[in-house]
Amino acid sequence: RTKVIWLGSNYPDRGEYNLENDVSSVNYVIESGIPLEIVTVRQNSSLRGSANVSVSRTEIYDKMPGLGPLAMSPVTGRHGGSFRHFGDYSINLFQNKSGDRPRKPLFDLVALSILKNPQWGVRESIPAPIVVDNLNWSNRPENSREIIIWGDFSSEEIIDDFFESIENYSLVK
Repeated sequence: RTKVIWLGSNYPDRGEYNLENDVSSVNYVIESGIPLEIVTVRQNSSLRGSANVSVSRTEIYDKMPGLGPLAMSPVTGRHGGSFRHFGDYSINLFQNKSGDRPRKPLFDLVALSILKNPQWGVRESIPAPIVVDNLNWSNRPENSREIIIWGDFSSEEIIDDFFESIENYSLVK
């Protein structure tokens, strides 16, 4: 009744923040036998991963003010400030975002999106690889354990659904 959906890796390429910071845990989960699906990041890659699902500052500034349910009490943001709506907090995140990239990937949203609509990504079942020295993936074609690798996400559909959902949310009781 449980599966792990992990946002991480540049599979089949090496590295990525979540992978680099805990290789032993990655390998443990791969070897554990629990169903595993990897939502690839693939930053700086010609392959399309969750890094390609991104929004611009303009989109956030124009569409997000006041959106989302009203919090009963204000939430303190990562960069300070108090927020009662997620939309206002998201604007603050963009205002304090380091770097000058015009777009920001919505990595975590992609992992949730494939649960909502698996058609928004391409799913590939492969024999479970393992991470070896220097953070390289080692394919094991003889491995009977299969894992799912997600990529080639439908950026426009995921972003459109995000804005529609945040604007027309419904609270779950």
